[in-house]
Amino acid sequence: MLFRRPDYSLDEVLRRLQDEGPSFFLNASWLQHDISPKEPPKTAEQRMSDRMRKLAPNDELIITDPYLFTSSRKHDSRDYAASVADMIEPTLVRGLRITAIVSPAQNDAAVRTAVLDQLNARCRDLDISVVESPDFHDRFWIADRTRGLVVGASLNKIGSRIFFVDELSESDVDAVLSEVDAVVGT
Repeated sequence: MLFRRPDYSLDEVLRRLQDEGPSFFLNASWLQHDISPKEPPKTAEQRMSDRMRKLAPNDELIITDPYLFTSSRKHDSRDYAASVADMIEPTLVRGLRITAIVSPAQNDAAVRTAVLDQLNARCRDLDISVVESPDFHDRFWIADRTRGLVVGASLNKIGSRIFFVDELSESDVDAVLSEVDAVVGT
C-alpha cells in the first residue's frame, strides 16, 4: 500500500484523499510477499533465514524443492550444504520431522548427503525423509501442516536471481498438502 511506504509523503496521502477519496486506499491490498533483490549470497541467505524463523515449525516441516539436492552444486557440495543449513537452522527443533520432496532427475547423492549431514550436525534427533517426485515445480515450505510459504527460487539459486517469498493462505496449504499426501502416500 502506497501510504505505508516510507518514501510516500503525508502530502501525497492527503492529495490522493482529496483527489480520489478514501476508496483509493481502501481498494488497495497489502501483499504479504517479500521480493528479494539480486544481492550477495550471504545477504540473501540471511533474508531466507529470517523468513524460516517466522515459519517456526514445532513438529513437522515439509519442503518441496525439485533442486534442493541438485547436481549443479556437486562441485561445492560442502559450501552449499552449509548455506542450506544456515537458512533452515532457525526452523530446526529436536525431533522435527522433515519431508523433502525433490526431483528424481536432480537428486544427487553426494549433495543430498552433504546437506543432510549439515542439518543433523546442527540439530540432533531430526527425522528426515527424502521423497522423489517430478510432480512439484514450485517450492513450498509448510510447517506443522497449518502454515506455509511459497518460495520463488530454489535454495541453490538464492542471491543470484530476483525471487519472492509469499505466505500461503489456509486453502493453499490444504491444496499443497493434498498433493504432498498423494505423493508421499499418507
